[in-house]
Amino acid sequence: MDSKEAIGVASTFLDGRGIGYCEPIKVFPKGEEGFVVILTVPEALDPNVVVDPPEVRVLVSIIGRKAELLPDM
Repeated sequence: MDSKEAIGVASTFLDGRGIGYCEPIKVFPKGEEGFVVILTVPEALDPNVVVDPPEVRVLVSIIGRKAELLPDM
């Protein structure tokens, strides 16, 4: 799995739950587990709106191509 595939898995996961996201998107390797995909919340791009946190973090597992939301601290 590469970063583009990880973004695809994370996108499908968020779409299935009705969670909006947009670019910029960041991808970081998470050891041998998989990737952490960080997607921007669309409302965070509006300068008149305060969104906390301004992004959604998804852990994408290489094994089974599973995704789960990560808490943002």
